[in-house]
Amino acid sequence: MKILGVIAISLLLFVAAGTGVVHAQSGVVTATVRPNPLKISVSAPGSVVVGQWFDISADVANLSNDPITQTIVKLNSPPEIKVKAARKKIGNLAAHQTTTVIWQVKAIAAGNFVITAEASGKLLGEPISSSDSTTITSTGSLGAFLLRLIFDV
Repeated sequence: MKILGVIAISLLLFVAAGTGVVHAQSGVVTATVRPNPLKISVSAPGSVVVGQWFDISADVANLSNDPITQTIVKLNSPPEIKVKAARKKIGNLAAHQTTTVIWQVKAIAAGNFVITAEASGKLLGEPISSSDSTTITSTGSLGAFLLRLIFDV
């Protein structure tokens, strides 16, 4: 994995002793900055019709040389968007592996809506996450909307 840079932070630590006296210690903390190896890319049709089911997909990629374990992907949407099984379990994502997750989705109201897909897991025991968003525009007549809402077609 390529290291993007190293950040050195000077800090002054104050510790209160039982006597009420404050002691100070200085030191340097070094942090290594690396690119996030968990990537998610969500895609959806730009325009949909109210009441009709459509697919939203997300490609989830592990760009590291180590597996990402306990991988879960979740689709977050506003109340106007109905999602079947918003949370999907991938499990282990091998090094350099990409998998695609697909959700069935239906808009129950007209408008512009932001949909966000979030992936999370553990890399070498440490939590890791990534997210991506897309916008859909939902259009349709009120009559068609009511029929679809009542009969769930």
